[in-house]
Amino acid sequence: MKTIEEAKKHFLEGGYVAGMELQPNFVVSSKSDISTGKNTFLTTEIEDLLNENIHLKRYIARDIIESLYFIFLILPPYKGEGVDWKEKKVLKRNLKWLYLYISISNCEQFTTATKQEALSIMATEILRGVAKYLSNVKEFKYELFYADLERLFKEHQLI
Repeated sequence: MKTIEEAKKHFLEGGYVAGMELQPNFVVSSKSDISTGKNTFLTTEIEDLLNENIHLKRYIARDIIESLYFIFLILPPYKGEGVDWKEKKVLKRNLKWLYLYISISNCEQFTTATKQEALSIMATEILRGVAKYLSNVKEFKYELFYADLERLFKEHQLI
């Protein structure tokens, strides 16, 4: 078994150490009802698309955000039981992680959508969430980020 110091040295030399991976620029996940089906798993495709094509540091004046989380709320209308998830923005300052909780407005449409339609819904909702929550964040180049997201989604025929 390696000591912590040995593991850090191994990692810094390019070796793999479980749990020491760098956090990606973008993480895309969801809070969903069990009935939402397989389309919820398409979040990994959007996440890969973002991480392969956009670098978050380009849009940040200071080192305030290292990872941006898009968490889709793919839930039927709240009926008074369980957690009532709402759209919101949460910054974990100590980790430099920004969470954007974004609702998929029509859960049933998303659940029954084809793969391409579901990806399109997610892309559209990301753009809406970015406009809602990042347009007034100081030291964040919102216009440039939005334009790059929009261009990327158009290139991949998602919007």
